[in-house]
Amino acid sequence: MPDTTVGDLSRTLLGLREDAGAMALSRVFTLVVLTSQAEEERALSVAQEATRQHPSRILGVVHGSTRGGGRIDGQIRVGGDAGASEMVVMRLTGELTEHSEAVVLPLLLADSPVVAWWPGGCPGDVSAHPIGRIARRRITDAEHTGDPGASIADRAATYSPATATWCGRGPRAGVGCSPPRSIRRRSSRSRACA
Repeated sequence: MPDTTVGDLSRTLLGLREDAGAMALSRVFTLVVLTSQAEEERALSVAQEATRQHPSRILGVVHGSTRGGGRIDGQIRVGGDAGASEMVVMRLTGELTEHSEAVVLPLLLADSPVVAWWPGGCPGDVSAHPIGRIARRRITDAEHTGDPGASIADRAATYSPATATWCGRGPRAGVGCSPPRSIRRRSSRSRACA
C-alpha cells in the first residue's frame, strides 16, 4: 500500500478480521519492531519466527530517509506470510521518522501488552523513547552493532527493569540479559524502599 495512511491500514486490518474471523482477538502481545531499511528483512523474519508459538500483532516500523515530506508505505502480512501472527510493516520517510509513536498508537491492540524491540541501533535511553514509554517491555539487540560489548555497557547506564539487552550468538551470547551487578544492587535497594 504505497503512500498510505494509518487509517487505511487499520481499515484493511478490520476487513481482514471480518473475512478471516476473530484473528486479532487471540493475540498474546503487540511487538513493535523499530528498524532501518538495511535491517528490515532480517528483523521481520526474526520477529515472525519468534512469534510462531505466541501469536502476536507485529508492527514493523522501518525508518527511511528523513528528507522530503512525510510518507508511509505500508504492507500487511497475514497467514503464511506472517506465521501465526499478523504483521503490519510501515516504511516511514520524511518527518514521520521522528514521530513513529503517532503511527503505532492507532494500531495497538486493546488490552494487549506492548513489547518494543530495536534489532540493531537504538536510542541512548530506550525507556525515554516515545515508543519505549508505551511499551511494557523493551528489548535491544547488541549483536548487530559495531561493538556489542560497548553497546551493552552503554545501555547499562540507562537500564530499567523492563529493558533487556541481548547479544544472541557467539562469545557474548546472553550477555546483558540481566543487568550488571552494580545496577542489580541499586535496583534491589530501590525496590526495598518502595
